[in-house]
Amino acid sequence: MKANQGFTLIELVVVIVILGILAATAAPKFMDLQKDARVSAIQGLQGAVKSAVNMGHAKSILNGSDKMKYAIGSKDNTTAANCGTGDDLKIQDDMAKICTIYGYPAASVNGIMSLLQQSFVSSDPRAFDAANAACDASEDWCVYKVTDNLKLAFAPKSSAGYTGAESTSCAMEYTVTISGDKATVKTTVLKGGC
Repeated sequence: MKANQGFTLIELVVVIVILGILAATAAPKFMDLQKDARVSAIQGLQGAVKSAVNMGHAKSILNGSDKMKYAIGSKDNTTAANCGTGDDLKIQDDMAKICTIYGYPAASVNGIMSLLQQSFVSSDPRAFDAANAACDASEDWCVYKVTDNLKLAFAPKSSAGYTGAESTSCAMEYTVTISGDKATVKTTVLKGGC
């Protein structure tokens, strides 16, 4: 009978080298999962924002505020200042207190952020100025005020944040555009900095 001798040292080295090559080719795929997760989170937020906009716009049509430039609920507020400017109002939980621009939620704390019902902000919400790019580390999402009532950007706190540029931002922009006596809403995912 011949005794089993096991593997030789050369055979073990060859197996280790093959495993090393496989690990080196697979590692970058796993390292990129964090970026994919951040992009997916932003795209999920984009879907939530679109749903909130549709519900808010439908409610505005029902209460007649879709014909008013600035409205809170069904009450006409002729200036943007009356509607709130970014970070000066608390989140509202009643549609009658939501700020709209020609029926679409304003890009402010008491506009789209209220419709999102505090899903992405704390009980003391505020929108950080895009210029200072400060973000409260206790939040899951940072909200950047770009233009009062017209543009906000949402960024996951674990990302590069919002710079305004596609190549360096990891965020979703919410923009309200006024044209004549109508408004349109656009959501844009910026994933270059994710």
